Order: sequence, then structure tokens, then C-alpha cells
Amino acid sequence: MENQGVPRDEMVKEVDQALKMVDMQAYKTRDPQSLSGGQKQRVAIAGVLATKPQIIIMDESTSMLDPNGRKTVLDLIKRLRKEQSITIISITHDIEETQLSERIVVLNDGKVVKDSDPKTIYDLGPELTNFGLEEPFSSQVAHSLRDAVKLPEGYLNEEELVKSIWKSSSNM
Repeated sequence: MENQGVPRDEMVKEVDQALKMVDMQAYKTRDPQSLSGGQKQRVAIAGVLATKPQIIIMDESTSMLDPNGRKTVLDLIKRLRKEQSITIISITHDIEETQLSERIVVLNDGKVVKDSDPKTIYDLGPELTNFGLEEPFSSQVAHSLRDAVKLPEGYLNEEELVKSIWKSSSNM
């Protein structure tokens, strides 16, 4: 922001507001080396938010995080999509992270092989492995249970899978 000629008082205000958005205002004066991986990710996101972008591109934003840090960053992304008018492009190999997406573009060897909404992509099931992706866990469970339990066809997220299993077992 300093390189863009933003006055210091305005810059401080924007940084404070961005730290508040990612719930990191208490760490404002901490040495970055003392922060956890998830905290560092949130500070990096705050740095981007302070510039008020229209688009944020995240590349493997949770790949080196523990489950807690991963959840925190994904919850933050979900909240930003809801509260801000920001387009977020997330590059990931983790199919589970794409559940928040409105649209998924699957690349294989640099070429677009699928471009659709999450449900349509998840309905590919085991075919996703052809593109170097894992089938979503709930989809794997559903495939293994379909012979034993009557489940609806197509992709079911975890909540839908649990409800379908519960409904099927109560009808027995």
C-alpha cells in the first residue's frame, strides 16, 4: 500500500480493518515467526484484503496446515464470500475443499477436461481419479453402501448421506 502512495493514516486504518476481518487483530504486533501456519495464512489474506481487491487467487492455501488451521482458513474463505463482494479463485488438488465453490474447472495436463458446478463434478465419482483427484469421501462411502442400503443416485454430501442412511434404516 505504501508503494501505491496510500497515506499512512489510511493504510493503518485499512490494515486494522483487514486484520479484524480475519480475526487477527490481537496478533498485530507479534513476530510473524511466532505465528502458526493457519495464523500466517490469515495474516497473508489480511494483507491482500487491505488492498480491497475484486479477485483473490489462492494457490493450495491449506496444503501445509493442520486440520484446525485448514478449517479456520476454509471458514474464513466461506465468510469472505458471504460478506464481501470478492471473487475467490482457489487452486487445489483437494476435492473436499471445492465444496464451497460455485464452479469447478478440472484441468488435466494443462487442459480443461471438466467445467461445471460441484455436484456435477462430484457425480463423476471414481472417474475423478483419471484426473489425479480423489473421489470425495462421502461419495466413496455411498458407493460402498449402495448395494446394502437404498440410497439416491448421484453425489451426496456428508449430511445428505447420513440423512439417507438414517431414512433407509428406519424404513427397514
